[in-house]
Amino acid sequence: MKHKIFFTILVLILISCTQDEKIIDNSKETWNILIATDNTQLKILEMPSGKLSGEDIYFANNGEMLPGKVETIKEFRDTIYLIIPSAYKIIVVDSKKFKKITVIDFSTEGKIPSDICFPNATDGYVCHGNDSTVTLIDLTNFIKARVIKTGRNPISIACCGNKIFTANRGDNTVSIIDSRIPDVVATLPVADNPAFSACNNGWNAAIISLGAGKDGDLKPKSEAKITFIDLVKFTIISSLDIGFGALKAIDQVPSGLAITPDNIGFIPTNNAFFRLDTRLQERMQMLSYTKILMINYNYKRNELLLVRTDGEGYQVVVSDIFTGKDKFVVDVTEKIISYLAL
Repeated sequence: MKHKIFFTILVLILISCTQDEKIIDNSKETWNILIATDNTQLKILEMPSGKLSGEDIYFANNGEMLPGKVETIKEFRDTIYLIIPSAYKIIVVDSKKFKKITVIDFSTEGKIPSDICFPNATDGYVCHGNDSTVTLIDLTNFIKARVIKTGRNPISIACCGNKIFTANRGDNTVSIIDSRIPDVVATLPVADNPAFSACNNGWNAAIISLGAGKDGDLKPKSEAKITFIDLVKFTIISSLDIGFGALKAIDQVPSGLAITPDNIGFIPTNNAFFRLDTRLQERMQMLSYTKILMINYNYKRNELLLVRTDGEGYQVVVSDIFTGKDKFVVDVTEKIISYLAL
């Protein structure tokens, strides 16, 4: 009898544990996204509930309005860089309380900050889309330490280790900078209208070119492409059309590039979402017909983070890093200009 009672209690305990385990769901963890809106405000979007804070957190913590729209948001260590091209400024804030630390101001030079990357702990490299230069920022005291000549109109910048590379829209080239010098060590031609850049495999650069005849360009249309560059030998490895089947590359207008640690690349365009193996640099696949405005890889949660629209509203989408399929979607009423997973 005692054995039966003990066995019954044990079964009940095991059932209770199993039930408790079923209740645990990591997808229900609360986390936040920093959203820059069309009306020059910064707000917090709580995930996965989709609750958007009503207040402008920059104004709430600094007592002043932002001087323009935040077109790009980048994070490095415990600081966030708010890139505001219309004001020729980058505002640096604390990543916890969003208190302003400093302003990197390019208004005197008339240089628009377009993007920034961080190859090491002490340096930030800012590219200027309306110029032919990159500015090296000393992050210990946020001073402009050096100006580096590049190709025309470097619109995007990224780094792999000590190699920094810019997508130069004005002359369809990529400038490669060695941070140890620091100066340009190579310039390579790519397809028309390079716009997005990312590190691939830890030692290769990946460059997305929109193609000619797009984004206000009046030239005859050409194919959208992704180009892979060897940052050791300074050579083009390969170049692939961005298209699949009936979706011709000549009609595609890419809106971003995300490459995961597993070397899977995701490219959204004006009417489709593509996936490819960036290690082998092949196997372009179409995942869906949808208009994705922005894409990022959220390394903190190992997920893709997308912003898309149906023409009426906006959606923030968390997607699987292998398949690109939606994990969950939240609707946002305000127009999103840029964003960052916190």
